[in-house]
Amino acid sequence: MATKPRKTVKSENLTIRLDPQTRFLAEMASRVQKRSLSSFVEWSVQESFSFITWRNASGELTSLNDLLNNVWHVDESERFIRMALSNPELLTFNEQLIIDSIKTEFRNIFFNKPQKHFDYSNINRVKLRELWPQLNQAIIDGDFTIHDNLLNMDKIASAANTEREGYQSLMRDLLEAKKNKGMDEVYKIIKTCLHEYEIETRPL
Repeated sequence: MATKPRKTVKSENLTIRLDPQTRFLAEMASRVQKRSLSSFVEWSVQESFSFITWRNASGELTSLNDLLNNVWHVDESERFIRMALSNPELLTFNEQLIIDSIKTEFRNIFFNKPQKHFDYSNINRVKLRELWPQLNQAIIDGDFTIHDNLLNMDKIASAANTEREGYQSLMRDLLEAKKNKGMDEVYKIIKTCLHEYEIETRPL
């Protein structure tokens, strides 16, 4: 039986600028080690990881190896949540905006169950992964159309959390539509349902 070839992990490109002296020395060092310049730069960066330590938000001394073990995941949204849990001091301003939006504007979409106090363990990571691109477009890129549609989804999710008839299945339909047909189909369903269920919201 033929076996499927294993997927290889592709390297990611990084463009850097070096002053002439640093580039010269890097090239000489790469010759000494019989490496290409790019291979030497990659090796140098990896070697530097063991020297970088800092105090995390809890005051504990931590390292990049700890960060790799605690945070790394192939999915960006999962890395984001793990970072927020273990090393919130490293979150960028934009990442803090996303966390704040999850806590406030979109809590009914991304929380597993309603609660007064924010808890990362209550975030529905499946929903976050499915809507991660739209969340970034709404919060980071400032796309008001997507932002308003997520707000409307949140209102529907709020009704679903109260277990009103029809809303639980509606949320499942929305996520299924997102998975199979994309956000355009989701927006059509939202617009229809907002009118049908008479949910007060900003017009689309």
